[in-house]
Amino acid sequence: MITRRMFLGRCAQTSVLVPFLKSGLFHLPGLEPQGAEGRVLVLLELMGGNDGLNTVIPYRDEAYFRARPTIHPAKDSILKVHDSFGFHPNLRGFEKLFKEGRLGVIHGVGYPQPDRSHFRSADIWHTACLCPEKQPLGWLGRLADQLGAHNVGATPSLVIGQSEVPRALYAARNVSPAIMEEDHLARGSGPEEGQQARRDLIRALGAPRAEDAESTLGFLRTASKSAFDHADRVEAAMSVYASTAEYPASALAQKLKLAAKLIAGEYPTTLYYLTQGGYDTHSLQAATHGFLLSELGDALSAFCQDLQDLSCLERTAVVLYSEFGRRVEENGSRGTDHGAAAPVFVAGGNLKNNVIGDPPSLEDLVDGDVRHAVDFRRVYATLLEDRLCLDSTAILGERFERLPLYQEV
Repeated sequence: MITRRMFLGRCAQTSVLVPFLKSGLFHLPGLEPQGAEGRVLVLLELMGGNDGLNTVIPYRDEAYFRARPTIHPAKDSILKVHDSFGFHPNLRGFEKLFKEGRLGVIHGVGYPQPDRSHFRSADIWHTACLCPEKQPLGWLGRLADQLGAHNVGATPSLVIGQSEVPRALYAARNVSPAIMEEDHLARGSGPEEGQQARRDLIRALGAPRAEDAESTLGFLRTASKSAFDHADRVEAAMSVYASTAEYPASALAQKLKLAAKLIAGEYPTTLYYLTQGGYDTHSLQAATHGFLLSELGDALSAFCQDLQDLSCLERTAVVLYSEFGRRVEENGSRGTDHGAAAPVFVAGGNLKNNVIGDPPSLEDLVDGDVRHAVDFRRVYATLLEDRLCLDSTAILGERFERLPLYQEV
């Protein structure tokens, strides 16, 4: 016998659309966007530890070139967007957004006593807690719980492009549905009339019955019907998407395009979570990292332009971060090892300052790593307070000084 608890646990790990599993989500109100004025937060995690120094390059600092004799880009190829730093030559998309005032760079983001373990460092970022073993819930999960409590029936958070829900979205009450790709929303093949007949049959079989109200079967029937209802709402939201934007063919670009469709259709989700992997560049870094950055910059540029054309960029904030940066000196395999602080990027509308802080000093290191200048929780507090108009203390557990990143609204 599969119990309700077992069913919930299994479904929370799958890629099906399951926002209905949260208690109280069995009715479907209108598609009103969540958050302050329908604002949206898109988190893009660069998994593996992005090399911040080869992403945002302190091209005036000769110590940088000495520390990386084989993996630094040619000096004359660096995209010099600022007096003190430039972007990797493959980040043309970043250059365009930065010059348009739609991309912000926050230098030296990290936390005290950094941990070079992928898992523990990611857990620290995901929980917003320096002792993640003491915090079972993710910071976005805590936020989703709060959003869901004020908008019963909506879907506070959504994972796009992976089946596993990240620890950042672990919640007490909210379940984050996951969509692998747009094609996975199709619920049948063949002629339209055959698809409709199949849907009608499944709906009929799943229709709640009074005699099953308190049974596991009754719960499964209700869950099945709600799944189809929510899938219909997703399709309805995407059906209003009318864009001529040209996205690259990369997997990341297609994830962002799917997010753009849902945002433009005002699907009632505040938090979107996506990832791009491959950043653990211990050897032969130059080619791999350059490819990843090209994919990232082009995809983000297309996404922001699309939202701009659809009049959705002003209410959207996109945050790009990694669990840590890389060591300052390249290793013997023409790569870099696990480091500490790194830049965080914020794209979208309403930016006041698109540079926060200065490039890190390469003469003042901590055990060979860049010293952190900005606590990552200040970034979170800024997003919560200045973009979502929420009390950050309720989510982060303490008060962190906000960054002067956004204009007052």
